[in-house]
Amino acid sequence: MKHLTLLAMALIMLVNVQAQAPQKINYQAIVRDAAGQPLPGGANITVRFIIHDISPTGAVVFTETNTATTNQFGLITQYIGGTSPLSAVNWASGAKYLQVEIDVTGGVNFIDMGTSQLLSVPYALYAANGGGGATGALGNTGATGPQGATGATGDTGAQGDAGVTGATGVGLVGATGATGDKGDTGAQGDAGVTGSTGVGLVGVTGATGDKGDTGAQGDAGVTGATGVGLVGATGATGDKGVTGAQGNAGATGATGAGLVGATGATGNTGATGATGPAAPTATVQVLDKLQLCASIPTATVGQMAIYASDNKLVVFNGTNWFQTNGNQWMPYAYGDVEFGGYVCYLNNSGCHGLVAATSDQSTGTQWDNGTNINVGTGAGVGTGAANTASIVAAQGPGSYAASICDNLSSGGFTDWYLPSILELLPMYTNLRANGFGGFVAADYWSSTEYPGNELTNAWFGNFNTGGLPPGVKSATKRVRAVRNF
Repeated sequence: MKHLTLLAMALIMLVNVQAQAPQKINYQAIVRDAAGQPLPGGANITVRFIIHDISPTGAVVFTETNTATTNQFGLITQYIGGTSPLSAVNWASGAKYLQVEIDVTGGVNFIDMGTSQLLSVPYALYAANGGGGATGALGNTGATGPQGATGATGDTGAQGDAGVTGATGVGLVGATGATGDKGDTGAQGDAGVTGSTGVGLVGVTGATGDKGDTGAQGDAGVTGATGVGLVGATGATGDKGVTGAQGNAGATGATGAGLVGATGATGNTGATGATGPAAPTATVQVLDKLQLCASIPTATVGQMAIYASDNKLVVFNGTNWFQTNGNQWMPYAYGDVEFGGYVCYLNNSGCHGLVAATSDQSTGTQWDNGTNINVGTGAGVGTGAANTASIVAAQGPGSYAASICDNLSSGGFTDWYLPSILELLPMYTNLRANGFGGFVAADYWSSTEYPGNELTNAWFGNFNTGGLPPGVKSATKRVRAVRNF
């Protein structure tokens, strides 16, 4: 996986200047990998925007988590305020600092890309918080000078003190005026004088030297005489030997003759043998959902059963039970009331998962017991129970989110706990978003501390928008416990 080392960003403060919400800020950035190259187009990443008040480490006044996809240049475009309203930010209260965090895998393991001051507060956002300044008091009228003697003009009375200037009121910026006509194109300047070409003499080519004389040809050597010798005479061919006589062929023997015997009569049919023992009859059991789930570890491929709830045949394929139409048999559905609560998460078998309690355990409580401790918590499904035990062990007794869930006895069960952030998420997507569970449009605590600021911050779920922002542990939020089944 590529490691993010550079985020080149351009923040364009273009604000929706309507008188009412929503208000948004455009944001663009190019995301680069460890080699300084932009990420390829189509990369899915997660971006979190945090606005701090007064200083780069000041109080968090706004948080928003969005997903983005890079284009072919590695560019992403976001609208800050697109999923969480900016109207809650008091722009007139002082300087604001924007912190940007990013996860190039699309998850929640964010890397801090830095914090910078917002140097220009958008007029429309400031106007939403500012009011008109009061009109300054009218200064006193100066006293009239005494009337002079006849002839000379009397002295002019002293001018009264000027009233205090009222505070400057802040209002909306008027619409931008129409663009003026384009000015005439200026006359083209004269072309510069072309410099003269440099001149230099070419050196004289030297004369070609005289061709040397051809050397005299040597005398041809004398040809040697051809040798002379007599060829010997060829010897006479010898006589061919006499071929031997062929022997006589032997006489063929006579064919033997014999009579074929007559076919014998068909024998009588034998007696019928005794009937063998009957094959055993296969038994198909009728099982309820708990029995079918419990049989998965020991069932064999091709084993059949009847599901008691609908009297339909199911067949085991080596991993799960399947219906005869090819669909996986699922004993539970999201929103079912089972095992003391609402089913909100199922594993691959469909037999095990999580249930959420049938009501909220608190309408507003702190994450901790008032002591800032880095407990060390997990985020995944299956980590919430261990998170809760660690928090209670570190914080001790008291009425706070993890302790309330740990002490809950509901639906005949006592093993309830505060969900991790990824156990809280399906409570929104599978229950709240589909009208199950009686949740309200409010914030709910998770048991997962916020990475990078574990001492004072933890994750929570916004059950109005579905967002998963961090919050200070001392804040009060709602609580809903979960348990495994």
